[in-house]
Amino acid sequence: MPEARTNPSSRRQSSSAPANWVYPETRLRCPACRHSLKPGPTEQELPGGYGVLACSCRRHPVVEAIPIVKEDTRPLLQALDRGDWQEAFFAACDFRPCMPVVSRALKRAFPPSRPLLAAWERSRRRKELSAFRDAATFFEASQIFFGRSARGNWATAFYFLLRQCDPTYLAARSLLPAVLETGGPLLDACCGTGHFTRLAGNFLGPGNVIGLERSFERLFLAKRFVFPEGSFVCADAGDPLPFQENAFQSTICVDALSDLDRADDLVKELTRITHRQGPILLSHLHNPHAVQPYQGRNPQEPDFYRRHLGSGRRSIVFPDSRLLALFLEGVPPDLESGPREQIETAEWSYSILSLGQEARTRPAAAPVRSVSPSRWRLNPYYLVVRRSAGLLLKRRKLPERYLQEYPQMETYLPATVPIASEWVPALRRGECPPGQEFLLERFILIDLPERFVQPERF
Repeated sequence: MPEARTNPSSRRQSSSAPANWVYPETRLRCPACRHSLKPGPTEQELPGGYGVLACSCRRHPVVEAIPIVKEDTRPLLQALDRGDWQEAFFAACDFRPCMPVVSRALKRAFPPSRPLLAAWERSRRRKELSAFRDAATFFEASQIFFGRSARGNWATAFYFLLRQCDPTYLAARSLLPAVLETGGPLLDACCGTGHFTRLAGNFLGPGNVIGLERSFERLFLAKRFVFPEGSFVCADAGDPLPFQENAFQSTICVDALSDLDRADDLVKELTRITHRQGPILLSHLHNPHAVQPYQGRNPQEPDFYRRHLGSGRRSIVFPDSRLLALFLEGVPPDLESGPREQIETAEWSYSILSLGQEARTRPAAAPVRSVSPSRWRLNPYYLVVRRSAGLLLKRRKLPERYLQEYPQMETYLPATVPIASEWVPALRRGECPPGQEFLLERFILIDLPERFVQPERF
């Protein structure tokens, strides 16, 4: 359990609320006592981005400007009370480096070696976490976390690297205008590393969007590299969410529900915290009847989600393949006559847009590719190859597991793209060459965060 807040007068109030953090004062609450969370006292002065939130019953740590509202955060609070912010960061990370086979065999065969091996594993973990915290780019940090830890694999690392052009992301974007028209605030539940949170924040403003995720490491990647000006909360989506009733005008959950054991609880919570006429978008839900490379841990039929969204809502079901095709064509989905029946067996996945019964359905706006960024960047799917005839963009080799799950990518992302010499100056400035808008339409140039990858040199 989180540490109970006892004798608050004995603690010294830190100088200010955690820096670089947009404090959602009117929305964040303790799941236990349901009272608002406010900046609380600490025994030592802490650097910006570190502190505690307090209510009438307990305290919750804030690490790297991310409030952590979860069970058993005592080690984090103890480290913060000592003023040891680095130890608080290490304690927040549920990071286990992959142990060599030899060390595991030694533990079984020679039990007296276990204390020495445990100390070595702790030292290795701290070394990996220090490299993770100090990484220069998103991709470098994600390689450390997903590529060398027991929690991930290379396919997962590439999932987040190429998130902005994968088919599930684009399918969800086709329904995004119907969500954004209600304005903020908006909650992105199970936001991962914050790609969709950043997209919504670009339209609504950073202060109107909050991302929620159970993995502190993923939120660290989101806050450090993807959407530094955004607000994020670390909490388990299967537990009561730390927000007040009707706190949000709209909520979204993209590419996550089919992997949650308690998806029904999350859907009920999203209904509770969303304004009764506000939209709820549940995207990339796996079809339990389809044969596919990855089906998710808990695939469900549309009626399962309709039932937990409640009878007071009108839920429209769309096949993801149709949403992807509409987005690539620049055509909005039909919210009035969209499919409402059971999904076809051949469809791998589907999405649900749930609206209040009294919500007035307007013709959906055409999908917006992006808010024009200050600088367009090369899609990290491509490598720059230098030839005697000039430059050529070529798709990089991806893990087979990734390509099996997203075979559609090779249909709309060209295998190679010749680069004319007169395009190079514009590309070096982060601009789309005049008359070459196909580079934007085919996702060759995309809106990437500044410290996402080491840029390819043209």
